[in-house]
Amino acid sequence: MVRNELVPEQRPWSFALALWPFYLAFLALPLVTATFLVAGAARLADWPELPGPLLRLTALATAVVVGFENAQWLGRAFSGLPGPGRHRALLPLCLLLVLAGFLVAALSRLERKAPLRLLTGASLLAFLVAEWPSPARPAPSASARAMPRPLGANAPTAPPRFLLFGLDGADWRYAEPLLARGELPNLAGLRARGVFGPLKSMRPTGSPIIWTTVATGQPPEVHGIEAFTIRQVRGVNEALPARLRGIRGLGFRSLEALLERFQLIHTAPVAGTARRVPAYWDIASRFRSPVTVLNWWATWPAEPVLGAMVSERLYFWRFAERGHRTAAVALIHPPELLERLRGLVMRPDEVGYDAARRFMDVLPAEFEAMKTAPFDGRIRTEFRYLFSMLETNRRIAPVLMEWSRRQYGQTADLLMIERAVDIACHDALRESELVQDHLGATPDGMERFSRVVTEAYRSADRVLGELMAAFGEGNVLVISDHGFELEREGLPQFWQYNHSQAPDGIFVAAGPAFGHGPVEGLSVYDMLPLLLFLKGFPIAEDLPGRLPREVFAQELRRRPATSVPSYGTRERSGAWSGPPAMDEEMLERLRALGYVQ
Repeated sequence: MVRNELVPEQRPWSFALALWPFYLAFLALPLVTATFLVAGAARLADWPELPGPLLRLTALATAVVVGFENAQWLGRAFSGLPGPGRHRALLPLCLLLVLAGFLVAALSRLERKAPLRLLTGASLLAFLVAEWPSPARPAPSASARAMPRPLGANAPTAPPRFLLFGLDGADWRYAEPLLARGELPNLAGLRARGVFGPLKSMRPTGSPIIWTTVATGQPPEVHGIEAFTIRQVRGVNEALPARLRGIRGLGFRSLEALLERFQLIHTAPVAGTARRVPAYWDIASRFRSPVTVLNWWATWPAEPVLGAMVSERLYFWRFAERGHRTAAVALIHPPELLERLRGLVMRPDEVGYDAARRFMDVLPAEFEAMKTAPFDGRIRTEFRYLFSMLETNRRIAPVLMEWSRRQYGQTADLLMIERAVDIACHDALRESELVQDHLGATPDGMERFSRVVTEAYRSADRVLGELMAAFGEGNVLVISDHGFELEREGLPQFWQYNHSQAPDGIFVAAGPAFGHGPVEGLSVYDMLPLLLFLKGFPIAEDLPGRLPREVFAQELRRRPATSVPSYGTRERSGAWSGPPAMDEEMLERLRALGYVQ
């Protein structure tokens, strides 16, 4: 527990309190067994003095191993540990008391039990006080945060509005042929009147990681979203550290594997509670600028922003219901929007043949068989999810825009992610008409599914056009987190279309605030500084990205940027755990795309 610095901030239980009985039982079992065996052997061999020296030697060896393994931690214990003061002070004291107890047991006669009892009791008391969770605080609500009134539509200081359309997985190399053929008219129109270019991605290329970097401007080790999933201990809703550091030779790894086998340590989709720093919507709310967030990765539980947030898990919750009610836990802010939006979520089983034949060449009977087949990681079983997600976002976005218009006098800034292109590329790029190397795809597969990626781009472009029409005058940005390229992976190595090497995504921006023509050198780290400058908000000095002035119109390029040292860390809202059915639906989709095992 000490080596892993498990700070008692989880509720209603801490990691240490949840795990220590298992570790104690796991380590005590062989020790107690060995003690009885030694005592029995000594009695049979008529060596009554044997158990005492062996126990003292065991205590001394344990003290040496524990002290050596934790010496570095103990050296910085009073200055560098995270967490509250009692944690920083009492855990080192607990360790020193434990070591003292082992040394007393090793160097004194076993009959002298009073010192051992005193040290054992003191160490247990120090541990319990250090690791007992603080009183739980309720999750903050919009009213609890006392948000100020938003700037009105006609206020002279109202900043420029924007619509940010995140097109997950889009790549210029596959969009260019479609643009040349006139099949992406809305993206083409934006590019013709705005700025455009490649957008440098980052590693690792997991979508929750990169989109959280776009929203926070920080790398994953700072913002805290480092994977698609987290590991949790039953009863503790926050994430375990990525890798628990056990004392070598004492069976920690074996116990960890045993707890995972019996689901006492389990895997869950990453939640927004893992994010440690403010995102754009937190900053905008702080500056009284309304914002709408739709389907952004790692936004569950939905946060109390000045505006509306619809978590990416709304879709998975609606499907997880399967004819019975599943708790709608913090899926939407404000909660009163739930009843208006829940009927707009399309379930995969509602996708019809008319939709399918736009994407693929299959007969009605074949499509019905595809809808009921177990997933195999290919488009034939994943199409119903691709289309139902696409349609769900298309239905919800205009309702949110209209709601914000009634609330604030104009449509709030919208940040939305569309995943259709990413899913299509994962599942059908090798069959696509847009690639030269089909990686052994069958002629039948190419005949049936050659249009899937093309139609995913077309459909996303149509949604973009509808959004722009509903949004009205303003600035529009289209960005992607990464592209796709041929990569050699695995052992034995084989070729596939993937994005683990962080191929560039796309960037397009048009509107009154932006210039014209191609731009180079943009990165996902630059997106938050860009948005902050666009809105006239201060740019934090601790952001690793730069302000890309070259994308703006001349009058904006000349405007001085204001700054603040940092936007600090995010106030944690307590622990959350989603309904198991909702979590499992999301995990199943991630397995289908190869993101988790």
